[in-house]
Amino acid sequence: MKRNIYLLILLWIFLVGASFVWNLANFRNNHERIALQTARSFLEQIVLTRTWNASHGGVYVAVSEANPPNPYLKDSKRDIVIDGQVHLTMINPAYMTRQIGELAAQEKGVRFHITSLQPIRPKNRANAREEAALKAFGGGAKERSSFFNDNGDEYFFFMAPLITEASCLKCHAEQGYRKGDIRGGISVTIPFPASPPFWGLLLGHLVIGLAGALLIASLGTKLKRHQDSLELLIAERTEDLRASEERSRLILKSAGDGIFGVNDGGKLTFVNPAALKMLGFSKAELMGQAIHPIIHHSRQDGSHYPEEQCPMRASFSTGTIHRVEDEVLWRKDGQPLPVGYSSMPLIKDDRVVGAVITFHDVSNQKRAQEATLKAKETAETTSRAKTFFIANMSHELRTPMNAIIGMSQLALNTDLDPKQRNYLKKIESNCLALLSIVTSLLDFSKLESGNLEIKVVDFNLNKLLDTLANTMAPKVRDKGLDFSLEVDPALPENLMGDPQRLGQVLANLTDNAVKFTEKGQIVVSALLEETLGDKVRVRLSVRDTGIGLTSEEQGGLFQAFSQGDVSSTRKYGGTGVGLTISKQLVELMDGEIRVESQIGVGSEFIFTVLLGVGELRQGNTANLDQGECTPSTATDPACSTPTITLDPATPRELAASLEELLPHLKLRKPKPSKEALEKVNRLVWPSELFTEMAKLGKLINKYKFKEALLVAESIQQKLEM
Repeated sequence: MKRNIYLLILLWIFLVGASFVWNLANFRNNHERIALQTARSFLEQIVLTRTWNASHGGVYVAVSEANPPNPYLKDSKRDIVIDGQVHLTMINPAYMTRQIGELAAQEKGVRFHITSLQPIRPKNRANAREEAALKAFGGGAKERSSFFNDNGDEYFFFMAPLITEASCLKCHAEQGYRKGDIRGGISVTIPFPASPPFWGLLLGHLVIGLAGALLIASLGTKLKRHQDSLELLIAERTEDLRASEERSRLILKSAGDGIFGVNDGGKLTFVNPAALKMLGFSKAELMGQAIHPIIHHSRQDGSHYPEEQCPMRASFSTGTIHRVEDEVLWRKDGQPLPVGYSSMPLIKDDRVVGAVITFHDVSNQKRAQEATLKAKETAETTSRAKTFFIANMSHELRTPMNAIIGMSQLALNTDLDPKQRNYLKKIESNCLALLSIVTSLLDFSKLESGNLEIKVVDFNLNKLLDTLANTMAPKVRDKGLDFSLEVDPALPENLMGDPQRLGQVLANLTDNAVKFTEKGQIVVSALLEETLGDKVRVRLSVRDTGIGLTSEEQGGLFQAFSQGDVSSTRKYGGTGVGLTISKQLVELMDGEIRVESQIGVGSEFIFTVLLGVGELRQGNTANLDQGECTPSTATDPACSTPTITLDPATPRELAASLEELLPHLKLRKPKPSKEALEKVNRLVWPSELFTEMAKLGKLINKYKFKEALLVAESIQQKLEM
């Protein structure tokens, strides 16, 4: 044993010594090659940078202390001034090489130097090492390299010739150079040790040799101990294997799911008690038998189940995994057992040797599914009955309500004393409010059941907005509020959609704005947001100076039977379904609705709808007479109120609004630019400027701020003319 150990130690020492000699020789051979490759890589980067610069005729940068104009560049376009403020100077390839060299020397310790035997710049004069290389290039040499020591520091020097290209003649033709001439060279000096670390390599091999010798010496004493431990471990593993087999048997026995295995011929190899109990067989009746003809011979409907179509067979014949959730196995007594099962192939040495099938009884799940289906059908029947009841009750309530409203209005046209007139007006107003509630609840029921449909007819948007203004005029006038309409002149006048539902949303939002505003103004606006072929996306909004909403109130604002504040119901009235109906109507019109609000400042409800572009056809445009805008305005005297018209803003107002937009465009800030543009669009612009205004909006939305700035300045100049 000892002799073998000594031989191993000697062999190890010999191998370590041979490794040291080989590594030392290999390190010396590779040392200069690595240095040369590193220097060439740096040089190639400089040459690529110079080529890129030359191919663009130089690049311009702002003049600074770090980038002064190049006094050696004789070019009439060396310096340019933009907008009378920005001073730019041209950086040619040589100037760029010098700046990169200075930066590399400062950051990386690598020195680049472009030089020639006739340099334009005196500081580019070659040193002795570079001058020798340049002369060698003249004799046909391709490159020069060497190690040298400078004040105790070791460096690697590499230099390659600089060949005159066509783009170089712009600056160097006057020196007599022609394309292909060697007009100088670029040198690269990098910190690099001139000799490999001999002592470090030797010390490393000595440590490895000593560690290996000690390890080999310890092997002899440990070998016998390891042999004894291995024999003990084999005995322990054998016992563990027996225990593992016993645990597997216990697991199969206690598992609640049925588990059985088959070989690659489909014959049963093992089965657990749960499977035997569910199927009603004994173990002796199944072991070694082909399982498909016994428990899987027929489908759920009793028809024959061919074995070649069975997923279990596919697992042990093709090695595929299958999971089936709705299947039957057949019990010994001939009754079907609803199960879900999975079949997994058994693979040994890359060959399928059988499959394991796990199944569970799903009888309770199937009964639960049937009960759920029955409950769903009952709920749908109840929902249909509820919808029919609400529709029927709405009709029954609206008939007497309309009669009461009509009789009240007829009575108001007779001679009455003030007290009687006051009573009748209260009856009329409360009946109108109740009728509006009934209508809202009916609409909500239709939306909830999915029975409300959006019609598509031609209508005139201006007439619809005029009708809205006339309808709201009495309420606005009674509260002393200002009311205005803002309509984008680019909007087509005739559109296709459902004017009744669109008017319902606008009326609901405007009525809320009037309800919650004590002083100030209500502004209804319509803007062309996007044109999509023969359709347009219209942005409508209702802005007020009312009480406003907190962020918490805004979060639940569009939920059914919800209001911003529970005290609002007592103070302002309402059911809390109006905004829910509006939201669902907007979504049915391929749009979305949102709110922006601030407590004490006011709210703005903004929604979009997708409408078709219609044509004005006599007798085919939806009737938008003033009396038809809402159910409550059929007999409203406000229908005789004159239509509201808007005059364009003055050029001074328009120019002032653009002044707020221009700084954001110059700084390329998306969100402030869009907010400023929204303020600009709230003004009524003259039709001759709208095309440019539409172009400005598209550029800002696409974040093309440079082009948008030019368009905005052009519009501003036209306003000043």
